[in-house]
Amino acid sequence: MPLYYNRNAMVSISFRLKTTLAACVSLTIMIAAGCDFPYRPITQPQPMAPLSVKTDSTSSLYPVDPLHQICNPSVSHDTNYFRGCLLFLNLEGAMSVNVPDKWKSAFPLEAQSAHDRLTVVDTSNTVRWFLMKPAFLAEDALQDPRWSTHPDYAAFLGDADNASSGYVVRLSTKEILRFNAGKIQANSTPYLWVPDHYKPSGGIDDNATPSDKSQNATWDAVTGMIDKQSVRDFFGTDSVKISFSINGGGTCLSIYCVDYADSAPAPVLLPRPSGRDGLDCESAHFSPDGKWVVYNCRNGNLSSEAYLQRCSPGSQPVLLHQGNAAEPHWWQDRSSGETFVLYCTTVGLLTFQFENAKQDGSLGETLMRQVDLGASTQWQLFRGQEFRLAGLPFQGGLSPDGRYLVTGYQYGYILSMPSAN
Repeated sequence: MPLYYNRNAMVSISFRLKTTLAACVSLTIMIAAGCDFPYRPITQPQPMAPLSVKTDSTSSLYPVDPLHQICNPSVSHDTNYFRGCLLFLNLEGAMSVNVPDKWKSAFPLEAQSAHDRLTVVDTSNTVRWFLMKPAFLAEDALQDPRWSTHPDYAAFLGDADNASSGYVVRLSTKEILRFNAGKIQANSTPYLWVPDHYKPSGGIDDNATPSDKSQNATWDAVTGMIDKQSVRDFFGTDSVKISFSINGGGTCLSIYCVDYADSAPAPVLLPRPSGRDGLDCESAHFSPDGKWVVYNCRNGNLSSEAYLQRCSPGSQPVLLHQGNAAEPHWWQDRSSGETFVLYCTTVGLLTFQFENAKQDGSLGETLMRQVDLGASTQWQLFRGQEFRLAGLPFQGGLSPDGRYLVTGYQYGYILSMPSAN
């Protein structure tokens, strides 16, 4: 569920706020004067050393769908075709993105309704992939998309307010599997873990049309979860995990994890943080090894806390940051294997435009901390102190090569980080 996201917010309100804010802050982020169109992926450099990363005037900030609200941003885990790309959900009205000629007839800039498509764009604000709401989805709209740990898959919801279904889309072919049949909610924020070593066959099919791969599936009558064989048929493996949040009969959201490698996979409820019964636990992300999650504990629009927790019954939440912390994501240095969690702090509603904002932390910041997932005790989980990755709050994660941060929920951006050298 988006942090501080009001689905009914109007772009016109944000536009007025922008004018006020622009008069009060100075420009300290350099926007690149131009970039390749269409975007061409470049050779991946060695992963950056996170402790030496500093955002400064050498950073480049790229607006996504400028002056329009975007929702549910997430960064690509791909280091080739989708390197430095952002997946997001549109609001209503016209979009301001660059559409390649081959897709102009299939990608109208004027949205038919709110949340009618998922879109992937690059640093040139060019559409690299999209999914219009397929007719075979019964729900009114799409909701809560998030790129999975595997670059070829994303999870999302069909938004029916009270009894939503959950879906997985394979980006390379636009094949869609319904993993939950009407037993989760429109704010369940599903997330998918597929082992990184598993590689689907074939490349990206630019002409793919959505297809329903759920015809032969069965779903549990109580939990709504899809059967194990259907997962194996779709992914080519049952080493798949899915997390989501539901209220489970209570008044607040709790986190559940399903491991399809189990002989009888079923949702496992993770114990809530002590004394946080009135908060919504949501937006869980699996660690690179699939054994942990990080997530929000949110008090409406007032504040958020971030926690780490094992994906097992009886596991205990571990507070990540004392004070306001939100939208935690994992990041792993692929050269060293070291694992980190990044998260952001925010001050007020995120309705400002980043290119007009000081990056001194006054509006929030993006922080990072190394963790040891093999630690035998909780106090050994964290290594060293947290450090600032950016002087502005980025909520959608850091790319695998450490070069791109993304954000959204109001105005969308891709930040190209400076080299560590």
